Amino acid sequence: MIIYESVTEVKGEFGPIDFNKFPFKPTEILWDEAKVRYFIPENKSIRNQPVIKFNGKELEIIPGNETLHLLNAGFNSPIELDPSNPAGTVELQFHLSGSERFSVFPTARETTVKLSGKWPAPSFNGALLPTNSSIDDGSFSAEWNTSYLNRNYPQQWTNDNITISDSDFGVELITSIDHYQKSVRSVKYSLMFIFLTFMVFILIEILNNKRLHPVQYVLTGLALVVFYILLVSLSEQIGFNSAYIISAASVISLISYYTWASFRSRKIAFISMGLLSVLYVFLFVILQLQDYALLIGSIGIFASLASFMILTRNYKW
Repeated sequence: MIIYESVTEVKGEFGPIDFNKFPFKPTEILWDEAKVRYFIPENKSIRNQPVIKFNGKELEIIPGNETLHLLNAGFNSPIELDPSNPAGTVELQFHLSGSERFSVFPTARETTVKLSGKWPAPSFNGALLPTNSSIDDGSFSAEWNTSYLNRNYPQQWTNDNITISDSDFGVELITSIDHYQKSVRSVKYSLMFIFLTFMVFILIEILNNKRLHPVQYVLTGLALVVFYILLVSLSEQIGFNSAYIISAASVISLISYYTWASFRSRKIAFISMGLLSVLYVFLFVILQLQDYALLIGSIGIFASLASFMILTRNYKW
């Protein structure tokens, strides 16, 4: 799980209130009960004492938003409003901790959100995509500009039937290919890899007019399975790349020695070692790729099959 800490700054402006949009008179408003509310999923995400200012005056902070159903967690601050001119500006600064995703709800008439961080694989998602974004050198930045027309709830309401959960947008921190994902992907390629290895041995049999016993194929297959066991177990201790080199070198050496013992030919053993080395390098390259793994893998399989067909085109099956 990816854990992050954010430094959050919020600035908002409240304009004049159009009382014609409410089903009550201005004299019925409880001005002394006005509050500024901030909603977050859980209060335990707050890492410091927030600072809220309304028209430059610091406000008292009260935890919770129990009277509203939008998001119960968060905090609020009572504010003093002038009934003749309730407009004003509010500022908020605080730190949040979270996991994997950071998102906001665009409850203002016009909302501008700027996000930046140090992470190589961000995914911008939600109800709206950013108007500008960039990913460079392990960091990212994005900016959203949206209005109240981009959502399905009004700017002001007097009932409890409003839902804002479908309007959030933000960034999700995706884990780039780590040793666990590489190990899982290598296992997914296992059948293909075992098949290609057996193709190498079948090719050696055909070109040298010698035959291997089915038990020898079974033992070779077991050696290939042990490669994945070594890879997964070692990668947890020394990292994927080092584990891959050690596991591949061990299995290639074992199979090459077994080939020499079976055919009693150094030439065949070296050919087997060379072809297996090419296969393991090919697999390593595929595991390092993110966007072109399927393309490179498909081309490699096609090239392997084409080479096998060409080399055995004159063989009388």
